Formats: sequence, C-alpha cells, structure tokens
Amino acid sequence: MAACVLLVAFALATLAAWVAAWHRSDVLETFLPTNRLPDSSGTLVNADMWFGNTMEVRNALLVAVAGAGIVWLYSMRGLADAVWPEGQRRHRAWLVLGWVVPIGNFFVPKMIVNDLWAATEPNHRRGNVLLWFWWISCLMGPAGSGMMFRSLPHATHVSQAMDQMSKAEQGDTFLLASALLSLAVVWKLGGRLEQAVRAVPSW
Repeated sequence: MAACVLLVAFALATLAAWVAAWHRSDVLETFLPTNRLPDSSGTLVNADMWFGNTMEVRNALLVAVAGAGIVWLYSMRGLADAVWPEGQRRHRAWLVLGWVVPIGNFFVPKMIVNDLWAATEPNHRRGNVLLWFWWISCLMGPAGSGMMFRSLPHATHVSQAMDQMSKAEQGDTFLLASALLSLAVVWKLGGRLEQAVRAVPSW
C-alpha cells in the first residue's frame, strides 16, 4: 500500500531531521561562551547542511504523504459506501476540501475518518481512542514545526539558535507521533473496511 510505504519513509525522514537538529544544537553549544554565531565554521556549516537537507527531504515527503492520504481516503470511501453509504455524512469533495477550508480543517477530516470507521462497526459507533490521539497529533505536529522553521534563519545569537533547535526537536517529536499514528490508522482502518466489504451479501 503506497500510503503505508510513504508514511514509513516520512517517519524515518522525520527521525533523521530530529537527529540533525540535535546534532546542530550540540555543535552550537561549543560557541556558547561568546554567544555569537561564527562567520565561518566547517563543523557548523556541515551541521547546517545536514539539518537543511533532512528538512527538505522530510517536507517533500510530507507533501507526498498528504497526496497519498487523499487518494487512500477516496479508496476507503468507496469501500465504506459499499458497506454503509447512508452513514457517510460528507460529500466526496470534502475528502480534499476538508483539509484546506479554514475552520473546517480542524474537524472535517476527523469527521470523515469517524464515518469510515463507523462503517466497520456493528452498531456504527463513530470514533475511538486511536482516532482521537491520531487527530490531536495531526493538529499539533505540523503547526509546531512550521512556526519554528520560519523563524530559524533570523537567529543572531547562539542561545537563540539553540532554542530554535530545541523547538525543532519538539516539533519533530509530534510529527513522528503523527506519522506512526497515521500508519496505525491506515493499516487498521483499511483492514477493517476490506473485511467489512467481504462480509456484505453479494445478492
């Protein structure tokens, strides 16, 4: 499954970005006595390059994961319609719009996944603990990392740059949790829907 493969790759890239942020912070610590960023330092340049490259790879994979996730949702919606079409509360267009429409992107994607999950439940109960943890991680991870990365180039002192690396590590921790929980949701929900479709009478 493409979504699972990309989520694994994204998780590994996020872990690499976390390690790169930790390494850059470790290098920066050697300049703390003066609290001034050096004009040139081979070690720091290499750390900057590693950090920048891992971020670019991770961000590119994030875009790929987002696209694969939408394709996966369309596929799962087809299965859910075969099992419990009346329980799908949103039009298929919201599988895309739900992620980009302001305000709606805070709850519509979770509502869609809740409906998909409910199609696999005998009593059509929407949501569970896994889905709540997954959605919280989706909201917190990208937001924390994006805010920190935009401020990174403006650091003028070592302490400020180290603080940014600390925030980078925190953001990557949330992103890694989001990737792993997303992988769990894709794997489990996909399996449940496929099983539910096989149980539907063919007449």
